[in-house]
Amino acid sequence: MKRILGVIAVVGLVAGLAANTASAQLYNMPVYVSPAFGTGVGVFGNFGMGLNDDAKLLGTGDSPMAFGGHVILGLSKFQIMGGAMYVDPKITGVDKEISFGGNLGLTLYRLPASVLVVNVQAGAGFVKFGDAGDEVKQWNFPIAVGFAANVPVVGAFVEPWIAPRVQIFSSSATGFDSETDIGFGVSGGINANLLLGIGAWAALDWYTVKYGDSSESTSPMTLGAGLSWKFSVPSLGIPGGIIGG
Repeated sequence: MKRILGVIAVVGLVAGLAANTASAQLYNMPVYVSPAFGTGVGVFGNFGMGLNDDAKLLGTGDSPMAFGGHVILGLSKFQIMGGAMYVDPKITGVDKEISFGGNLGLTLYRLPASVLVVNVQAGAGFVKFGDAGDEVKQWNFPIAVGFAANVPVVGAFVEPWIAPRVQIFSSSATGFDSETDIGFGVSGGINANLLLGIGAWAALDWYTVKYGDSSESTSPMTLGAGLSWKFSVPSLGIPGGIIGG
């Protein structure tokens, strides 16, 4: 019985790819950007959920919720990010899964006398639903340009940011041909930290993409939020970015 339900669910997932199973990078999470991060290590706890109908899997009326985290390593001009999210699709016969993602960022513009910081980042995300015999897999590759204000506040640091992007989706499912599609989107939010490194963040994400020969597009909107902690590593140099660089 579970096998039959699983097959039905996966067939539904495949049919619904054009409608609502795409993911921004980590499933049901905004593409996170922090151009002003600077040097150091950041640990983030994440919560994400969809906000509109296109973010609801298979039109169930429920938005899958995701819980997890990511880590950022800031190396002056470069940032390396990796993370994972635990996803409950809320569909009978389809197991809970873990979505993985990561990216590499490069600072393009940052001057001591300017509050503007600009970076570019490229990443990859992966999520799979179903079992070995009936799977839906999706890779996605966001390429974003991030703009942030490096805003000093007494006793804290605040970083509002926005990041338009191009995103490539590669989807495959058991018994179906794989396909690759290109979408466009934007994420934006605010990162805030106390000088001790404890902080919080919140972001919104929207993108649109058409799958294959479909005349209709999907445009999910997601909300992400969480807590963070940034600390310095002596070998990386003077701390910067969201805790006062």
